[in-house]
Amino acid sequence: MIEVLSKQEILNLLTNNSRYQISKVTGISEQTLSNYVKGRTDVGNMSYNNAIKLTQYAKENEVETMKHTEQEILDIIKNMELEPDMIDIWEDKDGDIVIAGRGENPNNLRGQEMQYIGFVDNGDVTFE
Repeated sequence: MIEVLSKQEILNLLTNNSRYQISKVTGISEQTLSNYVKGRTDVGNMSYNNAIKLTQYAKENEVETMKHTEQEILDIIKNMELEPDMIDIWEDKDGDIVIAGRGENPNNLRGQEMQYIGFVDNGDVTFE
């Protein structure tokens, strides 16, 4: 089985790179790519074929698909003097990291839309 980019990695790819260039190389229309970015079409409903094309594009062009690195997350946790265990990682609309206890939803606390991007268990960061 071929491993493909996660939903967040695909959105980062499409947001941070030329959709025109991606469209030219992959054969996926610019309108389709734009619909994913603008949320008109859920990335989770993307065809497996398109997910493979975008993954190959990212690999062949050595495109950075993650907005935040594992080390950056661990540094934030360390600066907050928290144990790197049982922590959920969220991102607000400005791209800022929000740390919450496992199972807590910061959308309710901060009154703004947050996106779940991963978790930390026993010092290991896993991005969704």
